[in-house]
Amino acid sequence: VSDNNEHLRQLLRDHPERVHSLLALVIALNERGDSRGALRVAQQLLATRPDSEQFVNLVRVLKRQDHWSLLPLYPMRRWGWSGAAVVTAIGLLAIRVAEHTLPPSIAMPIAYLWLGYVIYSWVWPRILQKLI
Repeated sequence: VSDNNEHLRQLLRDHPERVHSLLALVIALNERGDSRGALRVAQQLLATRPDSEQFVNLVRVLKRQDHWSLLPLYPMRRWGWSGAAVVTAIGLLAIRVAEHTLPPSIAMPIAYLWLGYVIYSWVWPRILQKLI
């Protein structure tokens, strides 16, 4: 892996015009949902130009997108509004089923857990953005 990294660095030093192609690759990987791959390429770009504020910001944004604490939001990040609609439908259906089939001592914590998830999905990404 380190040989590939060194090869990429050498390629960027010898052919700086290829940076645009690598930026396009970062965008394509990120849009495809491969934020880890996009982050790796962006980190290589940053290694070749550590003084570039744009590359520093790009790496920061990609690190934030790939943060472990955002894993429960993966369907929404990966599939956008469609993912959000499916997660919402599943959550509401689970609450409805729990309400009718389980005792209130179990159904209520499930509802509160869902409420916590909803609040987390709105609040935590913004807090993480300020932290990273």
